[in-house]
Amino acid sequence: MPLTLPKIPILMYHTVLNVQERAKKIRNTNPAYSLSVNQFREQMEYIHKDGYKTLHLDQVLSLPSPLKKEDVIPAKAGIQKVTGFRIKCGMTDSLKNTSLHINVDTHVPEKSLVITFDDGWADNYTNVFPILKEYGLTATIFVITGFIGQSNYMDWAQLQKMSDAGISMQSHTVNHKPLAQLSTAEIKYELETSKKILENDLGKQVKFLSLPHGVFNDKVLKLAQEAGYQAVCTSEPGFSHEYKNLPVMKRINISNKFQSHTFKKILDRNEALIFPMLLSKKIKNLVRRAIGRDSYRKLYGLRYRSKT
Repeated sequence: MPLTLPKIPILMYHTVLNVQERAKKIRNTNPAYSLSVNQFREQMEYIHKDGYKTLHLDQVLSLPSPLKKEDVIPAKAGIQKVTGFRIKCGMTDSLKNTSLHINVDTHVPEKSLVITFDDGWADNYTNVFPILKEYGLTATIFVITGFIGQSNYMDWAQLQKMSDAGISMQSHTVNHKPLAQLSTAEIKYELETSKKILENDLGKQVKFLSLPHGVFNDKVLKLAQEAGYQAVCTSEPGFSHEYKNLPVMKRINISNKFQSHTFKKILDRNEALIFPMLLSKKIKNLVRRAIGRDSYRKLYGLRYRSKT
């Protein structure tokens, strides 16, 4: 039975380009994943002026750690909320001698959010980084390690500078393949290798994973947990995060079509905004199932000529 985690907006971005660049490169990726520099600056300025605090995922979640013997709740007791956001869960009878708890920081401000970027595009350094510094904000970048240093992607020197400045660098796998379609050995390679590369080269622990294409299943979550990840982020829209094998954090893709009032409603966790996003996601999933994921990716690749 999944645990319900506290609601906090997790924003998902990809590329941030100036207008001229955006006009030239609009077909490098889905236009909904590409914002202008002015759009991004306006959003960050609002976050700053309205008193929001930007957090890293490990500031939101602290997990897992062994419970003391007296803290263990028998499996038959099910789920029990204790104080603040602290949640404890009894395990199945086969694991009745162990337990796991999620410690969600009770000091997380009401007006807080997480800013994330997927892929590791070069403009995250040239366009995003200066704006984040200007407004005293932080972010998490999920890096595709196999693309580091390639055209349009950040190199190691840029990643290191951002990491040294407090930007969290986490895993988006090695090759950005839909993990649920891979063999067990391939999934392990994607998860373990990307984690090890980032940790070895940047000197900081990698705890979080962004799932390529938002595709996953129970096996992927289990292998991610075994590889040492403490939570995963998906592209599923929503504010209500879940606990499965490990926390699955939903995110809101910040589309270039969003007006300022829409962005403000997202930060206010307006649930009415989620319905059209969920409907769009379901339609895409129906198309994928109808024509097959490989055919869907080929069609996507014809329209948007990016590797991602």
